[in-house]
Amino acid sequence: MGMAFRSDGFSFPVFQRLVNAHETDSVFSICLSDEGGMLQLGSPDPALYKGKLAWTPIIADKWFSLYIEQIVVNGVALPVNASSINSGSDGCSLDSGTQVNIMHQDVHDALRSEFLSLCEQGRHLVGVCGYSPSNSTGLFDGHCFPMSDDDMASFPDISVKLRGGDVSLLQTPDTYLTKPDTVPVGYRCLGWQPGICLLGDLAMKPYLSVHDIGRNRLGFAPVVRSRCKAGQ
Repeated sequence: MGMAFRSDGFSFPVFQRLVNAHETDSVFSICLSDEGGMLQLGSPDPALYKGKLAWTPIIADKWFSLYIEQIVVNGVALPVNASSINSGSDGCSLDSGTQVNIMHQDVHDALRSEFLSLCEQGRHLVGVCGYSPSNSTGLFDGHCFPMSDDDMASFPDISVKLRGGDVSLLQTPDTYLTKPDTVPVGYRCLGWQPGICLLGDLAMKPYLSVHDIGRNRLGFAPVVRSRCKAGQ
């Protein structure tokens, strides 16, 4: 809807036109839910989030690009450096229009390896344990599996640590094990896919995301779920 920075090949963003016309401050907030969500122009309403906003810098003005310093699975940092996680000077884009997280292939492979190590420790991870990279039929290969709540509870938390100090986006299994409309009821798919670095709406859903263009920064705080709806 034209909220991003202006970029080559794209028209001047609608939001920037409103700012230039002094219709709003250069800040907007987004919260997302399965039922839709809400976009708020101007300074964020404190009633929409819990605690304090944690800030990370915008590192590229083409899109809302941030810098990931670490990805942590079950308290263990993946053995990949930040330069491998991010897309060079463009960092990693934050995009509410993409439904999954996308990571470079070596990061995706490291994530799979860490999940497989949990299998070796006795965890039962549906679609992961017993599915090696060579057979290409597991959860990490784009296949979806039937899962109960107990099955999902065996999966680890994933934290995406961002530049700026204590800024971390927590993703629990019920967040990253997605249930697209295209799969049967009760099936779950992995919301982490290989490709160019991008954090999609599943990374954003637990949070109010504040896009402070004037100060060139992105803020995150746990969202008050009951207020994340149109008309509030």
